[in-house]
Amino acid sequence: MRVLIDVTLLLGLCLIGAGAYFTYGLGPALLLVGGLLLGLALLVVLVILKRWGDRHARDVARQ
Repeated sequence: MRVLIDVTLLLGLCLIGAGAYFTYGLGPALLLVGGLLLGLALLVVLVILKRWGDRHARDVARQ
């Protein structure tokens, strides 16, 4: 299921980039896709940090 979500996000990103390329040219398309990739990477990092924090809080609560 997680792989399907990742594939769907990447396909959507490619479609957005292709649409921006055909509409506005290469420069804006690269800026748009780069910004979206950066946002997606930050979201992944935040989710990983939240899970790590939840695990750490549970370990502290057990002690």
